[in-house]
Amino acid sequence: MCDTPPSPSAAPLRSVAIIGGGLGGLALAQHIRRLHPHLRATVYERDQSPHARRQGYFIGLNANGVSALRPLCESLAPLEQLLSYEPAMLESAVILTGALRKLLWMSVIGKSSMVVSRGALRHSLLDGIDIQWNKRLRSFTELDDCVRIEFEDGTEVEADFLVGADGARSRVRLARWPELSGNTLDLSFCGGSAMLSHAAATCPQLSRLTHRSLVVCLGERGHTIVGFGAQDSLTWTLCWPKECDTERRVRAIEHGNLEQLHAVALECGRANFASPEIAAMIAHTQPADMIDTMAAHAMRPRATNPFGERVTRVTLLGDSLHTMSMHRGLGANTAFVDAVRLAEALGERDWRAAIGVYQNDAHLRANKALGDSTGSAERMHLQGYKATLRNAMFWMIGWFLLVAGYWNIVRHTLVSALVAPRHTTVAAKTRD
Repeated sequence: MCDTPPSPSAAPLRSVAIIGGGLGGLALAQHIRRLHPHLRATVYERDQSPHARRQGYFIGLNANGVSALRPLCESLAPLEQLLSYEPAMLESAVILTGALRKLLWMSVIGKSSMVVSRGALRHSLLDGIDIQWNKRLRSFTELDDCVRIEFEDGTEVEADFLVGADGARSRVRLARWPELSGNTLDLSFCGGSAMLSHAAATCPQLSRLTHRSLVVCLGERGHTIVGFGAQDSLTWTLCWPKECDTERRVRAIEHGNLEQLHAVALECGRANFASPEIAAMIAHTQPADMIDTMAAHAMRPRATNPFGERVTRVTLLGDSLHTMSMHRGLGANTAFVDAVRLAEALGERDWRAAIGVYQNDAHLRANKALGDSTGSAERMHLQGYKATLRNAMFWMIGWFLLVAGYWNIVRHTLVSALVAPRHTTVAAKTRD
């Protein structure tokens, strides 16, 4: 698919081709536009149009993701509005049993975590950039002073640099670094969104818990439900191990048959979660508002830098480099940080040295996120006695944090009581 490149020249870059118009690729194009107006960035996306397929429901942004996007707000008013929407801010994360008994509560106040519409976020990042639709990569060739890119429609373009931002099944990665193929976790998931106005009466506890909080419910046989309230909806994701009966039932359904998938998800909710509110939440979800079953993909952390020491005219960003599961919500946030760092490097006169630094940093950053994400996925889907021990551990951590929180309140109260009279006396003597 590509040739081994000869030694290229060190002339400053003038054009960048970005393969993939997902969130990471669009953020990269916007940062290039912001930082280096002289550098022409073109995004090539396989979708036929911005509305060719559903973009999912919502996406969690942590402090790193928000910080990486914030500089773009000056020129993107819709993005500024999205990141400033106060009701979207998360205040806490809660881990519950399938009976909705609280195991662990963690405050995220002040850490800029929020939940936003994935479609709205993508739409806000489309403004002002050059994006070519219906462009599916066929091959590319690294030459001495450029990269020649061929698409399946027969068209060809040349660019000084190529960025693979084409997701978990990246063709750029497959051609340039085939050894980095993503692994599939032994997990599958589907999702949906119920109107809060319909579900509130039968899901009072879930409706209350998901207000400004991310909620994880740990069910039986390795099943989990992740839910949160967003705008007027109660959005959820159901995830299960592939060796269980849920997987066998889902595989018997024709892909795209959301009515049958809804029925299986509803039965799964009843069988694996003790609280009837879980099944009620799924029941209030219309089949048309379901997201079809997908496999959870994830790479493993790597001991060495996958790019090696040689810098060429091709690199990777986002899921192309660090495919990770939805657990911990780190995938897109890590991609947004990649986008800032790579945009900075591409505009440097000595871009080879700068890209080398980016690739090393991206490897280290990806390794940490991959470890956190995969570790979380494995913990959340434990079964049998291991699940019992996990729940006990969460419960003990929860009590420790609760006691520590009360102790801090008592300590501050005591300090204030002891220090305030002394300050009052000193102040009085000063007046005298």
